Amino acid sequence: MNVDAYMNDPKVREQLHMPQGEPWEHCSSTLVFHQDFIGAVWAYQELRGRYRILKYSGDFDGAVPTLGTRRWLQEELKWPVLEKWRPYYLQGRLVGYLEERDGLTFASIHGAGHMTPLLKPAETYYLIASWVSGSDLI
Repeated sequence: MNVDAYMNDPKVREQLHMPQGEPWEHCSSTLVFHQDFIGAVWAYQELRGRYRILKYSGDFDGAVPTLGTRRWLQEELKWPVLEKWRPYYLQGRLVGYLEERDGLTFASIHGAGHMTPLLKPAETYYLIASWVSGSDLI
């Protein structure tokens, strides 16, 4: 079953407390985005020290490029780097690269675009499950 069909299943919508009516779509055609120079910097500053933060992106993402996010982390957040940008693997295959900062893990997922969990589900699951459990990504 594809994601759209699953998320529009009446039983799933009820269990997730989603309103009935307008169909769910994985990439909204009606949502209006506004660009803002400071973006989400304030949210990261607010969460720092209170929660561990994982931010990830596909390295083929044209909407939110990995390189731009790395630059943003360096130039705007300026949190100390605890572990430099390095590769991590799943069953001997390159999954992506990651960097540890003070309270924040930033990781890329190789070969994925903006919809990383949809395009690289095993790799995305591996990253998130490992991070949540505190396991080392090697």
